[in-house]
Amino acid sequence: ASLGIAVAATPEASDEHGPSELDHSFADIQKTIATIRQQTQDTIQAHRRYVSGDYGLLSTVGHLVSAQVWTLDRQAAVSAGRQRFTGWLYEQFLPVLWDHWQVVNCGSDYGCPLPPQGPLMRWFPDPDFPDPTRHTSIDGVLPKQLPCHAEFLNSTAVCHWATFDEQGYGPSVATLIGAVSPACTYDPRAGTSWRYGSCSLGVPVGTILSGSKPWTFNQVSCDFSIAPIFQPLGFDCISPHVSVPATPSQAVGRVTGVGTRDATVTMSLEHPVTGRIDLRGARVRVRQLLREATADAADELLAHRNGQDVLPRVVPVAASATRHAAAFKSSVGAFRLRGTLSVDEGMLKVDIRIHGASLDAPQGCSRQSRTSHLGHHLIVVDGNARLIQSLALLPWHCATERDGSIGLYYPAAPPSRMVPTD
Repeated sequence: ASLGIAVAATPEASDEHGPSELDHSFADIQKTIATIRQQTQDTIQAHRRYVSGDYGLLSTVGHLVSAQVWTLDRQAAVSAGRQRFTGWLYEQFLPVLWDHWQVVNCGSDYGCPLPPQGPLMRWFPDPDFPDPTRHTSIDGVLPKQLPCHAEFLNSTAVCHWATFDEQGYGPSVATLIGAVSPACTYDPRAGTSWRYGSCSLGVPVGTILSGSKPWTFNQVSCDFSIAPIFQPLGFDCISPHVSVPATPSQAVGRVTGVGTRDATVTMSLEHPVTGRIDLRGARVRVRQLLREATADAADELLAHRNGQDVLPRVVPVAASATRHAAAFKSSVGAFRLRGTLSVDEGMLKVDIRIHGASLDAPQGCSRQSRTSHLGHHLIVVDGNARLIQSLALLPWHCATERDGSIGLYYPAAPPSRMVPTD
């Protein structure tokens, strides 16, 4: 019951666009229970036929039962069955609803309040700092959540760790790790047995945090103190529910018409992914695409021709999408955003093309270095509500084209495509 109540309070437990991982797990459990019930009925019937067809066996079993030499303790079987069935349900559901967090450098110095040091959470204070709240690494299990929120390239991140009690999981934790009391231990003389709703499972905390089956929670690792140039504190912990690191393994981009109201943007990103990716019903969240980071501000260069913001934008894939390929598009007047998603041999590829947009010239293009750091932030949510993100700040190269216009390239365009800027 507590699991059911907590589902509604868990942000990533369900999704309005198609079945979630929780839905799939529940369906698998229903199928497993139905299969067990059917197999049990078939086995009982088969045993009855076998015994009734063998007079010697029937005589022997009947004598042992009538003499009470061979007796079935039904209450003991029911007690053990209840306890194991409840444990199995927890093993199936909790890895869907909870995550295993490993966070480095959380503490007051970084604006990262520590979660309570509860039964499933361990702190490891930095020995160089006597105050454990200043620099601490945490390792433990918490409900699925996005604890840190910040606008891209802001100087600070705001964090709050949702606890088990806040998400309604308090009774679940108590049932999971609470010691099995004498009243829940089967004893025919005392009339005690394991009962639903009032008995605990007694699973050791070390077993849950070991990461071994069946407690294979999604592993979320991040360093709250990561703050390279132009990136905010907590950058690595803002959107932790991703299958790959935030920096793309491969990125290619080209922009023409910079400084005009008829720019064209082409970008390709590739990420390694593990597990099943289903692009049917997926969505692409384009939060930023060409956001310039300067010493005092960060501005999105891309806009509608009338100067209005066009990002962030959420674009669903077309209904013709398959498990491994999908297309998406969105348009506002002359502004057209199109793209494709594809999964092949463990790589997710995202191709984006934008036409008819207004794009300001980066400030970095007017400097001698002819390089401007531009940030992009894209999130792909697949049909199973799995989040995969591309979040990076890349050194785009400014080039003067042969017709005198400005182009942007990452990596730098071949020399044949540029002329000297002197």
